Amino acid sequence: MEYTELELGLLEKVNKYRRKYIEETISDDEARSVVRYLLQDEPDDLGGLTALRGFIYQYYVAVHYMVEMLHAEHAWWNEVIFEFLDDIALLGNEKIRFVQVKTVREDGQDRHLIPSTLLKRESGLDSWLDTLFSNLPEFERRQKYINMQGFISKEYSVQFEIATNAPYDNKSLKLYAQNDSYQLPMGSIPKNDSLEKGLSKVFQKKITEKGKVISTQELYFADSVGQEPDWCLERFYLNHLGCMENLKEKIVGKIADYCKMRLTTLNNFAESNTNQKKRLSGDGLLYDYVARKVFKQLLLRVIERTHRDDLPDKLLLVFNKTEIADWIEDWQQKALNEIQRDVEQTLQRKKFVKCFEELKEEIDSTWNAVLRADLLNTLGWMYDALEDEVLNGNPYVYEQFLNRLFYLNNSHLPSAQRMKDEIYLKESLKYMMICLAFYPDRDFLFSNAQFLFKQGKQGEEAWNVFTIYNAREKETYAQALRRIVARSRDCLFTQSLQHAYYCFVTHDDKTQSLTLGNDPFATLIPITHNHESSESEIVDQPEHIKFQKQDKLNLIINRFNDPVNTRSFQDHQMRAGWHILLNNYDEL
Repeated sequence: MEYTELELGLLEKVNKYRRKYIEETISDDEARSVVRYLLQDEPDDLGGLTALRGFIYQYYVAVHYMVEMLHAEHAWWNEVIFEFLDDIALLGNEKIRFVQVKTVREDGQDRHLIPSTLLKRESGLDSWLDTLFSNLPEFERRQKYINMQGFISKEYSVQFEIATNAPYDNKSLKLYAQNDSYQLPMGSIPKNDSLEKGLSKVFQKKITEKGKVISTQELYFADSVGQEPDWCLERFYLNHLGCMENLKEKIVGKIADYCKMRLTTLNNFAESNTNQKKRLSGDGLLYDYVARKVFKQLLLRVIERTHRDDLPDKLLLVFNKTEIADWIEDWQQKALNEIQRDVEQTLQRKKFVKCFEELKEEIDSTWNAVLRADLLNTLGWMYDALEDEVLNGNPYVYEQFLNRLFYLNNSHLPSAQRMKDEIYLKESLKYMMICLAFYPDRDFLFSNAQFLFKQGKQGEEAWNVFTIYNAREKETYAQALRRIVARSRDCLFTQSLQHAYYCFVTHDDKTQSLTLGNDPFATLIPITHNHESSESEIVDQPEHIKFQKQDKLNLIINRFNDPVNTRSFQDHQMRAGWHILLNNYDEL
């Protein structure tokens, strides 16, 4: 396999990292996998390559501070500078922050940082803290690369940081983990502080000749760094940025906020200038999609600029605020254009239109005249509600609909589907139509919920909220309930609901049928048959979720469409019977 210059340079960096930090054996194939994930695939999807996540984490930290730099209200730096393999510097007009990235394995084991981790010395003043603080004298020798002059005195604003994925020992490191101002009050470090004592300790370096120790050399921290340990520690922040996935999500969130702010500004300008075209806008899902595109591009750009140690131009290691803002604006617009094309060429909408047309034909040909108007009105409302959501700036409404219906998530990205899923979609739309046909007032709840919510009411009565999950023959009823309960705990919108909601689970497993005794429509429509009850698996059900089986909806379809029925869906007695049916738990 032939490698590009970029791939070879990045592979060399991976190999340097594993030689320096990883004790276990990492194969060449595993090292190449990291390069492939970084350049082509999703860096999070490293599977068992836990040991090499630290290498990727370093890039995430750099990107984190580049994005933070764009939020001018709290970011004082205007340049992010790559130093050594695991060092980053943030440079402003009057401040500089030295950031060292240190990671532990993300394998589920307890790997809390303790003072000895930060203070461990092997062949000299080479502990985590020693190397971080040694940036201070090194800074003077690198003035030519960062366009600053003169010596750094105690009065100069200097900050130190270890950025890590590891949690910290609360007792001994809490003081520094809370020092996000990078300036502890003078005298606040206790006399018995572990870090100060460890840094102050003289290191006895062994001088060897022909394998034998011939003398020792005493190494002092203050002599090496040019400052006392307490001066450095007062300006030190132990920054726990979370695991790799969490850090990525933080970065994506910041990019989304920035893109939203920029797009809002541009659209406001367009509104005040008639010759300017308003750009595509939408809810948080749109910005999240754009942000993930931008994140991937920014990560790749950083890798392209820093993959070689022998760069001919050291200024390539400097990323300034202006160029990053320009990059993001360019990538944001490209992502929006891509979305616009996807919206125009989407196939999902065609599937929905086909289902709506087939349902309309079914209503016209199989339902009696009394109910036909109710159903056609409801079906038309559902179609218009989805189309209006697209026009209101959410181009992903059809993808979201399918992901909520089939996967209980709010993703706007295309999901893997089978040919039979179109049948399930049509059945689900029919069931939703039945639920909403009872109410003259209806609404889809297009929110950030992971569930597919809709609601209906009559006049001044409270809204009746419904959701539906189609298991598509992949789960038993009990398995579906467990999935729904688990998802509901992670859904902020669901938790915000002030009252219970009805959740229909539809699938092809055998479900319990209704009997003569619990059919509320028996006195309104003559009964010609009934089925025997059967018990499905029992699952503990939260009080706020009223689970419903699809046989209730099938009952409505079969009983209401009986030729002897002369009542409409919105007949008050029929609606009352519907509510009795919804709250009948005897069969569950």
